Amino acid sequence: MGARLAGPTNEAFELLRTTYTPPEGRRGTLAISSMISLAGNWLSQRLGHFQMAHPQLAVRLESSDSIVDFMHDDIDVAIRTGDGDWPSLTSDFVMPYTFAPLLSPRLMESIDLRHPEDLLKLPILDPQDPNWACWMADAGVAFDPVAQKAWPALGAQVNEARVALAGRGWRC
Repeated sequence: MGARLAGPTNEAFELLRTTYTPPEGRRGTLAISSMISLAGNWLSQRLGHFQMAHPQLAVRLESSDSIVDFMHDDIDVAIRTGDGDWPSLTSDFVMPYTFAPLLSPRLMESIDLRHPEDLLKLPILDPQDPNWACWMADAGVAFDPVAQKAWPALGAQVNEARVALAGRGWRC
């Protein structure tokens, strides 16, 4: 997977470097807003190398799932999922983003898991997340997020993934 993403990742960082590198002798700042899960699980691991290769460009990462208002927020670039059709903005495809159920082996052993709808026997972390409806529809499963048991709001997919891996539920 890493080798497949290397090309698009390098192209994306090259685009950022050429767009935001200040004139010779001046130091500039590139402010990036990224979804919390992407920032914690992927982007932050790569920014150190980017920063070392471009010391004239300081990088500031803000992790938030909120939509950026470029007119009011001090952000240069935002990384989000979507179809790229955002009025008055320019978008570039960075990489595919695949959603899949995540649960601990212990929780998986607690049910007879043969079909996607069998997952509905387990507690779903944040059933209101729109990714659930997409994944369930793709799997051919009728899914009503309102009918699911209420769970605490954990604020980010990375937190929900940790709960899932601890065997307390599953998430997409």
